[in-house]
Amino acid sequence: MVFAHRVVDDDDSDALPAVYPTHILTEKDMKMKKRKRILLVGLCLFAVIGLVAGLVVSNTRKRIQPNESIKSWAERDSLRCGSETGFQEDFCLAVGAALFGEDYRERVTLINEEVGFGFTALQNNEIDLLVKDRTHTMEREVYLASEKTGFLFTTPFFYTGLVFGGDPAFLTCAETQNITVDCEDMKICIKSGTTSIDVVRELIPEDYIVEVFPSSNDDYLRSLNTPTCNVIASDQPIVAKTNVKRLELKGPYEVGTKIFSKEPLAMVTRVDDPEWNDFVNWVLQALIVADREDITQERAHEMPTTNVFGEQFKNMYVNAIKAVGNYREIYERSMETTISRQGLNLINDKTSGLMYSHPFGNLLDDVSPGREEGGIIDAIFERGYLNCGVLNQSTSGRIGAGKSKTSGMVVDYCYALSAGIFKNDLENTKNERTKILSVSLTEAPTLLENREVDVIGLVEVNIVNDVTGKMSFSQPIYFSDQKGPLALATYQHDTQWASFVYWTVSAIIYAEEENISQDTSRKMPLSNVFGSYHKTMLRDIISAVGNYGDIYSRNIDTLGPRIGRNMLNTGDDPQLYAFPGIID
Repeated sequence: MVFAHRVVDDDDSDALPAVYPTHILTEKDMKMKKRKRILLVGLCLFAVIGLVAGLVVSNTRKRIQPNESIKSWAERDSLRCGSETGFQEDFCLAVGAALFGEDYRERVTLINEEVGFGFTALQNNEIDLLVKDRTHTMEREVYLASEKTGFLFTTPFFYTGLVFGGDPAFLTCAETQNITVDCEDMKICIKSGTTSIDVVRELIPEDYIVEVFPSSNDDYLRSLNTPTCNVIASDQPIVAKTNVKRLELKGPYEVGTKIFSKEPLAMVTRVDDPEWNDFVNWVLQALIVADREDITQERAHEMPTTNVFGEQFKNMYVNAIKAVGNYREIYERSMETTISRQGLNLINDKTSGLMYSHPFGNLLDDVSPGREEGGIIDAIFERGYLNCGVLNQSTSGRIGAGKSKTSGMVVDYCYALSAGIFKNDLENTKNERTKILSVSLTEAPTLLENREVDVIGLVEVNIVNDVTGKMSFSQPIYFSDQKGPLALATYQHDTQWASFVYWTVSAIIYAEEENISQDTSRKMPLSNVFGSYHKTMLRDIISAVGNYGDIYSRNIDTLGPRIGRNMLNTGDDPQLYAFPGIID
């Protein structure tokens, strides 16, 4: 059945049937217009020099404003979605159905072009949504050097990782990182411009790596039938045996069992439209909720209505499920024959850990211009201290009067943020750089929007707080049986500050995963994505407060034993989790 228009290359015969590829980072050339007069050239050069000098002194950049030249997402009459066929395509269609209702088929254009198509097209407003296997990383969210900007990501729709595939003899060499005489003929082909190169270079000497430039994923797989290589390395869906069988490649072929990287794939939107990202994200949440509640495509009418995005979208959940089914149905239709659904891609039933950091990416690729001029980070820096709000219990209506059992944990995260902003000086961070303010949930959105408070914790991540309250959230810090997922909340329209808070939390989780504590904080990576001044921010954060386990242990008397969703997910347990607000 044809659901929508699809724009493809002239030769679409070797397109993979589901989600693919590994994160191509396309380069966007910055072209300068020629000046007709030498005088104007001189004046422009003078202005640029002055601007660069100003950036060096202030370490700030112009703040990203909402793009007024682009129609509001709610006023769009069409949706252009960059995607692969199959699995990812269905997520585009779900968003289109939620946006337009029953006539979405004629209003959604699916653009499936070359492997590298993606971030540049999104930034240039050639597409409205990117669902093309892009890993959510700190680099891409905050400052992707090739595009000179960051992007907004939904929660992941698929978790995968880098694995090796190829001739069984040399596959074993790659998996065991064996470079002895028995493996001297091993050649690992890796697609140019992908994060796979960085991962493999940390494992295998350069002499065994061959950088290739395929026009498609199938061409990449065909390199195994050339003298160029006997092993490939990419995401699990790409190296799957079903794809090699489909291409009828010659010779023995196996896929490794070890996963060497984290690749949480998410849908991507431009950084200047957070409301649109909210809409897309809650469509994804609806697919997961329907899976959890066993509401199938045939029973789509059982999904609830909603008014959070306005009356015209009250049936958005029903329309999305009616178009493509729930998450399980999408997976079984397009992915199950390639990779059996298991582990991270299952629904979490609240009994196993959900603490799982996302990858950082290449944090030293280029130095970003730094703090956005007039943004919240800039305001905090100029003010000299962080205004950090802690929800009080007497007015939040949740637990009752008195001190919150999570307030001590919140304060630790306040200190972590201050350390990341001002560089860590523990006593100074606590006594001079951090102001702790007691706030109520009802006043939280106004305080954040008016910049009376920079960040508030811990706030439940739900659709009302997210959309109506105009909040952005970090990863959940604590899962409560009474409240659900609790996180740090910031004002939605300062995306740079929201990212700073998000990656502070993710870094603290990452530190526990890697067994990095205060004493070994120098093992944390350096980063240029927030500018040169904040290069050591990840180290400063861990030096100030330690890792997630350290923080939990300090507050265990009030938090209670660490169990269930508050444990680390080491990669074997279900990670798909629907945030409250759609049904519960």
